[in-house]
Amino acid sequence: MEIEANKQINIKDIEALEESYGLSLPEDYKQFLLKYNGGEPDKYLFKDKNLGSLVLNVLYGINIEDSYDELHNVIKVYKDRIPSSFIPIGDDSGGNQFVIGIKGKFKDKIYLWDHNTELEHNKFTENTLPGNMYKLADNFTEFINALEEDKEA
Repeated sequence: MEIEANKQINIKDIEALEESYGLSLPEDYKQFLLKYNGGEPDKYLFKDKNLGSLVLNVLYGINIEDSYDELHNVIKVYKDRIPSSFIPIGDDSGGNQFVIGIKGKFKDKIYLWDHNTELEHNKFTENTLPGNMYKLADNFTEFINALEEDKEA
């Protein structure tokens, strides 16, 4: 897989993000950030047996110029909308968020957060999921490895 990467960061940038929000990122996701710092993968289709084909538009990066794709900014935007056990790590072209679990029974797991039904399903606790979240993978590596090329593009 090729990824159009953002400017390189170091471990101190990741530690600053973790400290700012009182979170601990999964190790495989940290390694991805150190190597690519988010970006646009050439393989961007995630096929889910229930949801169909999902298109990963971008993976967010740390300290990048584009505020829409900058991880600090995105975390702030979704702070009160996505359960606190998750942070957004990327989006599709329609505004749905790919999120990663950062604590509890959701730690490491990747979910899709569907913004289209957000208001219908905005009740959640730290241990429950709202009805607009769908598990995609057990960890970031599994998620990235499952991405496919769009053979019809």
